[in-house]
Amino acid sequence: MDEKTIKEALRKGERVTLECKWAKAEVPKSVWATYSAFANTIGGLILLGVNEDMQEKDIQKRYQIVGVDEPMKIITDFWYTLNSDKVNENILLDNDVEVVNLDGAQIVCIRVPQADWRAKPIYLNGNVYKGTYRRNNEGDYNLSRW
Repeated sequence: MDEKTIKEALRKGERVTLECKWAKAEVPKSVWATYSAFANTIGGLILLGVNEDMQEKDIQKRYQIVGVDEPMKIITDFWYTLNSDKVNENILLDNDVEVVNLDGAQIVCIRVPQADWRAKPIYLNGNVYKGTYRRNNEGDYNLSRW
C-alpha cells in the first residue's frame, strides 16, 4: 500500500470499504467488528492512526493523520488476537498488514479481503449469532442470524 492509494481512499471518505480508527498505543476493540464486516461482505481497508472528525463537513479536512506510537507492537498485538479465539478464522496473509509513512506519521494499514464462501461467516467471540457483522452504508451491524 502506498501513500497515493491511501490519500485517494481518504479523499473519497469512509464507506463500506474504508474504516479509519484512532489507535495511538493499542489495537482498538472496534477493529474486530470491522474485520468481521469486511470479511463477510466485499472486503475493505482499515487504517489505524487516522482520526475522523465527524463534525467536519469538508471531506478534504475530515481526516487527521495522527499516526501510531509503536506500530510493530500494534501489529504484533493484532496478529496475536487475530490468531486467538477472538475470531473464528484468520483470512489475512502477512502482506495484508503493513506500516505506511504518511505525512510524517506511521499508520498501520490492514487490507481485509472478502472471505471465501467456505469460511463465512467470520464471527467474533465464538458466537456466530451475536458475533457476526456485515457492512452497510451506515456502518457495521450485528446479525442475530446469518
